[in-house]
Amino acid sequence: MPAHNTSTGHKRQECPDRSVRHLLRHHARFILESLRFDVERSNERSAMVLLALLQLKPDDTWDAAIAPLLGTRAIMDWIRDHYGVDYKPNSRETIRRFTLHQFVDAGYSCRANYCT
Repeated sequence: MPAHNTSTGHKRQECPDRSVRHLLRHHARFILESLRFDVERSNERSAMVLLALLQLKPDDTWDAAIAPLLGTRAIMDWIRDHYGVDYKPNSRETIRRFTLHQFVDAGYSCRANYCT
């Protein structure tokens, strides 16, 4: 994959780990960056939350995305179960305030898609 996309003028970061699990996470981060989320809102945590909200498991393709209602704790559990990232219980508020609220504020999610 080239490091520069001439059609949009944006530089694409090379994905250091080509495994499917990491490739989907890399794509999620790229999507968040493309939607003009800043560095804090396009970080690894935000990419994982996006994948959880869309219920995209490591071996899924983007067309398998769905949008069920998930609470913050359910999002954290889903990430742990499918990606092996175990967020500590005190991360719940960080995910809610610094990821989910940002998705809602940007208009890419609504409060009906997650429960606090």
